[in-house]
Amino acid sequence: MGRKRTRPDNDPRIWYWRGHWRRRRAQQLRAQPLCEACLRCGVVTVADEVDHVTRHQGDEMAFRFGPIQSLCRQCHSRKTHAELGHVRRPLGYGLDGMPDWGPDWGKDDEGLDEDDQDATPGQ
Repeated sequence: MGRKRTRPDNDPRIWYWRGHWRRRRAQQLRAQPLCEACLRCGVVTVADEVDHVTRHQGDEMAFRFGPIQSLCRQCHSRKTHAELGHVRRPLGYGLDGMPDWGPDWGKDDEGLDEDDQDATPGQ
C-alpha cells in the first residue's frame, strides 16, 4: 500500500520540505548567521530562520530564486504578521517606560516627516 498524501504537489507549503529549499536555507544561514533586521537596529542576534524578502504568493520561481534574508524567529514572525495586516504590538518596554516597537515592517520610513516617525501605531 502506498503512502497517503495529505497535500497536493502544487501546495506551496510542501516546498519548504524539499531538498532545494533545505540546501538554500542552510547556505543562507552559513553565509549570514545573524539576523539582518536586528543588525539594522544595532542588535546582534543569531538568525534561525530564512525569509523571502518579497512574498512568493505561490509562485514557485519566486520561491526558488527570489531574494532571501536571515532573520531571528521574532523578526520573521513580526514581518510575516505585518505582511498579513495583523495589529502590531511592542517588543517590550524600555527603562523609560516607553514601548520598544523594533523594526517597522509595515511602512517605509522614507517620505515620513519627523512627527510621523515619532507617533505610536493607532494614533
